[in-house]
Amino acid sequence: MKLFLLLFSLLLFTLQTAKSTDCFQGDTLFFYSQADIDLYGETYSECIDLDASVIIDPVNSDINSLVPLENIESISGVLIVRNTNLVKLTGLHNINGVGFGVSIINNNSIIGLTGLDGLYRIGEASESHIDEVGFLRIESNDNLINLWGIDKLVELTGDLIITDNASLFTLDGLEALRAIKGQKFTGNDFVNSKISIYNNLNLLNCSVLGICALKDYSDFVFDNNKDGCNSIVEVQKGCSFISVEETDNSQYDIYPNPTEDSFRISSESILKDIKIMDIMGREIYNSNNTNLAEFDLSNEPVGVYYISIDGNVSKIVKK
Repeated sequence: MKLFLLLFSLLLFTLQTAKSTDCFQGDTLFFYSQADIDLYGETYSECIDLDASVIIDPVNSDINSLVPLENIESISGVLIVRNTNLVKLTGLHNINGVGFGVSIINNNSIIGLTGLDGLYRIGEASESHIDEVGFLRIESNDNLINLWGIDKLVELTGDLIITDNASLFTLDGLEALRAIKGQKFTGNDFVNSKISIYNNLNLLNCSVLGICALKDYSDFVFDNNKDGCNSIVEVQKGCSFISVEETDNSQYDIYPNPTEDSFRISSESILKDIKIMDIMGREIYNSNNTNLAEFDLSNEPVGVYYISIDGNVSKIVKK
């Protein structure tokens, strides 16, 4: 019996030791090259929950694939992807939570955030971070046009900062966001997490479901973007046409979106009660019964337009 217990204890110790070596042991994982990423995939293929931060910041921009990181499902610290030539962030697609913050900075080949498709939580309330707050920072990605790829992000404990993305024209991709939480201590008092969206010179649509659902705009900053996204007042006007509850628009398709002049609505039934409004609420089309399939925006300025069909509201962007 004693021999059995001794062997069992030895086996348990061996399993625990093996398990502890399955994951990186340290504060921060730095990836400077594709070789670093490939080596991690070979060495820590069993690591699912990573108790560390991940910083991808290549020395010579030779990183072309994050696929060797695809087994990671959570990161306890920060995730930073900076200065890469990656077209997509595929390889990070199984990460569902990041404990503190995410930065996507100076990645000039990405046009969306595809690869962050599994991410639903950023930041955690923690007494150990009482003097700082988590974050989602999207900055200086010159060809980024939308935020598609973070469509499952529901909760952010920290600040949302979107700045200096030269081609970004819409915040589409934030539709699932329902909460900005967290506070930080400034030395005198606690301040709430906030949204800062500025210096995106082509950004004209900030009135997306995830922003509109937050409602409390008191600490938000919208500045030096395009008209429609240049102030809290403009964003609120856009939000006035959006129901926080998502509607079922599966019975028709609107394309192309974005468009340069006209768009089509494809439907199996006759379209009824159609209204088209601009970001300021000006009605540019209204019909109670139409067989039209194509709608012309060629004489309208670039911007976001809202299409109401039997009370269901969709958006289209003219670029």
